[in-house]
Amino acid sequence: MGCKIALIAVTLFLVLSFMPGYAEAACNNPYSGSGNWLISGSVVCNNTKVTISGNLTIESTGSLDLDNVTIEFDYSSPGGIGIGNLGSLTAVSSTFRSYGTNNYFFFSGNGSSIDISDSVLKNIGISTSVAYKSGLYLATDSASFTGNNFSVFTKIISFADGISIEGNDFTDGCFILNGSGNTVSDNVISDVTPCSIIGDQNTISGNTITGGSGGMLVDGDGNTIEGMTVSDVTTCCGNPLPFVVKGDNNTVTGLVSTDNTVGISMAMATNSVIKDSEFQNNGIDIETVSSAVTLTNTNYTTMKKKWYLTVQVEDSDGVGISSADVEVFDNIGDNYFDSTGYDGMTGGIEVTEQFENKSRANSSIAYGNPHTVTVTKGSYASYENTLNITGDTLLEVTLLDFSSMTPFILIIESPENRTYMMGDPDIESGDRIKVLVTSGANMSSCSFVIGGQSGSMSRVTDMSFQGYFNLTGLEGVKRITVNCESSDYRTNSSSLDLTLFADYECFSDQQCQFDETCESNVCEQLVCDCGYASDHECTYYDCCSNDDCRADEYCDAAPHVCKEVQCSCGFIQDHKCERPDDYCCVDAHCNSNQTCNVETHACITRTLTLYVSGSPVLGRTIKVYVRDHNNDTVKDVRLTLRYDETGTTESYFTNETSQSGYYAEIPIDESGPFSITARRVGYFSDKEDMTAQQDILMLLVYVVIIFVAVIGIVFLVFKLKKPSSKSPLKLDKEISGQNVILKVKNKKKDVLENIEVIDHVPLNSFISSSVMPEIIPKQDMTDELVWSILRLEPKEEVDISYMTSGVIKGFKVRVGGEEYAEK
Repeated sequence: MGCKIALIAVTLFLVLSFMPGYAEAACNNPYSGSGNWLISGSVVCNNTKVTISGNLTIESTGSLDLDNVTIEFDYSSPGGIGIGNLGSLTAVSSTFRSYGTNNYFFFSGNGSSIDISDSVLKNIGISTSVAYKSGLYLATDSASFTGNNFSVFTKIISFADGISIEGNDFTDGCFILNGSGNTVSDNVISDVTPCSIIGDQNTISGNTITGGSGGMLVDGDGNTIEGMTVSDVTTCCGNPLPFVVKGDNNTVTGLVSTDNTVGISMAMATNSVIKDSEFQNNGIDIETVSSAVTLTNTNYTTMKKKWYLTVQVEDSDGVGISSADVEVFDNIGDNYFDSTGYDGMTGGIEVTEQFENKSRANSSIAYGNPHTVTVTKGSYASYENTLNITGDTLLEVTLLDFSSMTPFILIIESPENRTYMMGDPDIESGDRIKVLVTSGANMSSCSFVIGGQSGSMSRVTDMSFQGYFNLTGLEGVKRITVNCESSDYRTNSSSLDLTLFADYECFSDQQCQFDETCESNVCEQLVCDCGYASDHECTYYDCCSNDDCRADEYCDAAPHVCKEVQCSCGFIQDHKCERPDDYCCVDAHCNSNQTCNVETHACITRTLTLYVSGSPVLGRTIKVYVRDHNNDTVKDVRLTLRYDETGTTESYFTNETSQSGYYAEIPIDESGPFSITARRVGYFSDKEDMTAQQDILMLLVYVVIIFVAVIGIVFLVFKLKKPSSKSPLKLDKEISGQNVILKVKNKKKDVLENIEVIDHVPLNSFISSSVMPEIIPKQDMTDELVWSILRLEPKEEVDISYMTSGVIKGFKVRVGGEEYAEK
């Protein structure tokens, strides 16, 4: 009877050992096919397509891992993806899209985790006023997007910190980041609405923006913007310049515009820097306010620079005058500022306007100087002044109050007791001189007489009148008399003498503009080939072009001084730092799958190459190493094993170590052709096709072993008692509280190799070990701990210590297929 039982057991073992395996399902917890897909545990999907007619919801206890998976939404009403506060989504080489024209929302909650790489994301964002449904909405600080393609109105909306957006393509969509410490690098952004990054300490590098009216807005403090290329972008965020930077202490490095339409607005930036940049705009290249932005090694054609003008109005006792009317005009009469409610007692009002343009080549740019400031207030005498504004300016205005003056006194404000000649600022339209009279009392009418000419005057205010007389025909010293009548019918007159020379413009250089000289009583314009007019003579520059400087210098256009070319990366040629396309100093100069050799300054492509140790035989394991372009093994490479006949796929990572480097140990569970693909972000992947053979020798060994076992069992049943096998090892387990020591000693005179030490502890009770074991959860609510020992010399002993919150007696050791237990 015992012999029959033994034969049945052996036969069952042979049948089970050689039964063919079955293909693993596409998802370990697949979607039902209708309604919502609710994920509360760990779900892994590979190489499949899932069509969802409802919403995809990943709860706080759930995780979804996608590899080469297409998620497609097919429904009549809008829905989408929602990730709970502690849920996670990982996607590699996958696609998210909707069927037809319906879009869907994509929401990631606070504390969740999302990592999407080498994937396609389309149709995200429902046309609605609800923020989290308007795009790929992030409320988590743990989000990474690498090497993806975003298209069809897809945009990333983030209210979190530390987001990583690297190496992606954005077409007809972009990102809106509201947070700090984000990384936005090496992205290609084309034909999109504006991209905005609002927050502090963000890094924006290596991005390319082209086409459309989107541009980029960076608003915050301490942001770093470097290596950007912008072309063919017209506007941004309501600003005519496509790149807008706001905030304090921002740095713009290596910004390059590749056509003639791109400029940068830093009109709302402070304490910021632009360096090593190139602008080629046909309008305004750079817009700044006052001295808030510093330029270093930056080429541009036209700069639009603004200044702050503060006007403070006081009376003769130094007391601020409230509700004064302040107006500012440029040199062609455009009104820049008009305030009728100004409170002079507050210490002034800031007027920010374009007062001066700095241009090297564009002669069509208009200059604002000189500017005219007028101040009027009720019974006070009006004020008017013309001044050149070339820096932040404080203008203090004192108004005289005539309302308390009892006598009817006339004051001729214009003309003055001086000489008037051709071109005098007070001569209008070539031959008219203004007559202006003021009084402390209200006046009803005024008239004037000079050299046979007379004329009536028109009212300016209740206490001022003005008129004009012709300069022509009035040569020499002339007296002008003004006659006025007050509103209470009093009359008075006032006279003054002036000298007139209608055909003269000057007697000396001092009567001409600073950039003119007096030649034959006419002011002539100074022509300075390489310099500027100052105090009626030419002051020459050190340089006007690069040719005036040494080969390793350039001509700084603003101060016209030769300066040394700064070249932190590249070489100096033709007065500037050249860095060819194939020349690099840091990895950011290379493509996303390349690294920079700092010695040769060449971009080296980062590649992965598979190396398999051992022959692929069913039932055995192989070691897979992955080496990079430097022939170094690479850690954490994802290895995807796929059996061709069944389509079964399994994933492993190169996180084991040996003297040869990092590797992954892969068991061969099926025979026939299969492939292994190595992938890691930032590297070009590698794939190797192989064939797993049946282990004929092992099969013969199994047959011999089974035969011997059958004979042995029969013999033992009928003839013998089972002899005890003599263990080649001495095993001892010492337990002290949470500390456990496993002692393994080789008692034989031979070397023992490929030894596995196996112990069990209650589920999740393992704490730590000096040598980390492989932890395998078992169905009996225990964890199996496995340590691998490569070899034991004769009489050599190995101690393995670990800590656990629960202990199970005994352990065992497997050597060459035999197991030995501690007694």
